[in-house]
Amino acid sequence: MVNTLVDNARKFTPSGGLVSVRLDSTDAYVEVSVCDTGIGLSQEDVQALCDSKVYDPNSIGVTDAGKGFGFGIMNCKGIIGSYRKLSSLFNVCDFGVESEQGSGSRFWFRLPRVLPVLFFLLSHLALQAMPQRCYELYDSAFAANVDGRYADAYLLCENALQQTEAPVDTP
Repeated sequence: MVNTLVDNARKFTPSGGLVSVRLDSTDAYVEVSVCDTGIGLSQEDVQALCDSKVYDPNSIGVTDAGKGFGFGIMNCKGIIGSYRKLSSLFNVCDFGVESEQGSGSRFWFRLPRVLPVLFFLLSHLALQAMPQRCYELYDSAFAANVDGRYADAYLLCENALQQTEAPVDTP
């Protein structure tokens, strides 16, 4: 989700602008925000993104520089909505958009405070068991994804997954 939100922010922020990721927490949740100083959205577009399950991608975020199709944002929103249906533990899950045309945007999502710690621990354990070659492949896959070379990104990820099944490199 962070990758999707950062990529969108980068796409709609002109050269010299700023894209940042911020984490805030309460006793109940961690909020991840991706903020930018980009072109922003109209209040009608914000309302459509926040209140609609499906929207017309031809009418939101249209600029001279191009636009996305909105699939990434709607996917992020859908993931958070799916969590809310799993258990009362996920009642704090939420997704939101704040934006002003010409002044940038803030896209944010909330997860229960326990989840980021769990994800961190699981990721840490997985990374410890991962061969060095996998790190390089995942970095290359990320770069290919950002560059829009999706077929290359897919193949690099597939190759990295195959590498994780190989014996672990020992120093």
